[in-house]
Amino acid sequence: MTRVPTFIVVMFTITLFLFWISPGFCRDIRVPVDSYPPFHIFPPDGGPPYGETIAVIRAVVARVNQNAADDLSLNYTRDTPFKRCLALMRSGRADLIGSLLDKEDRRDYMILLKYKANSNKVFIQRRNDSRPIHQFDDLKGLTVGTVLGYQYFSAFDTSESIVKDPARNLSLSLAKLEAGRCDVVICTQSEWLSLNRNPMIQARFRQSQFRYEQPNPVYLGISRKSWLAEKPYIDVFRNTVSDMFQSGEFIRVISRFYESYTP
Repeated sequence: MTRVPTFIVVMFTITLFLFWISPGFCRDIRVPVDSYPPFHIFPPDGGPPYGETIAVIRAVVARVNQNAADDLSLNYTRDTPFKRCLALMRSGRADLIGSLLDKEDRRDYMILLKYKANSNKVFIQRRNDSRPIHQFDDLKGLTVGTVLGYQYFSAFDTSESIVKDPARNLSLSLAKLEAGRCDVVICTQSEWLSLNRNPMIQARFRQSQFRYEQPNPVYLGISRKSWLAEKPYIDVFRNTVSDMFQSGEFIRVISRFYESYTP
């Protein structure tokens, strides 16, 4: 058997590595996605997801490709529970995720890049429930429907006086609310504005007076075990997201999505 000289093996390996990291080399960015309208929406025909957060992620990757003369593409998981999405990010089996708050230990396994200054939270009641919820303290002693794995805001997340009743998604939380299995449901203001366009939702539910409007930034997350966390990619992503945030580009991207969105 003829042996291949060691220096040829080494040179071949280096060439492959340089090709792998070179601009223009097409690589998939793995994005874990749960069903979270209007942020992540899966069309019935099985096509790729769309939504507010998907629009943001697409805009960032398009700008990275433009600035770095690269050819990165997006590969989405399909309707993956949020806790599973976080587990994929922790293990490095997914690369990029959106709609994150800076909570718990997320910075331990993700690099967080801010793209949205605030995420207001609202509380939804049954239409025939006259219970007054005018301030945060009015939630104490109530059972609040949440989504499994989600964080909302610190006072709510850490309160021991509020019973949290998690469901797999917001639709199931609202079904529990309608059935009287919880007292109220928490969600983002964007979610509620989207849902409330539906006459059936309007007939069954209403928004309480209290809503959370304190600073609550929203982030993209890059897994620290992903190739995106390595140079030069992380520098390009960090600079691109910062530039788009400072210029107001994300506000324009999100506005364009809602201009064309029909629930």
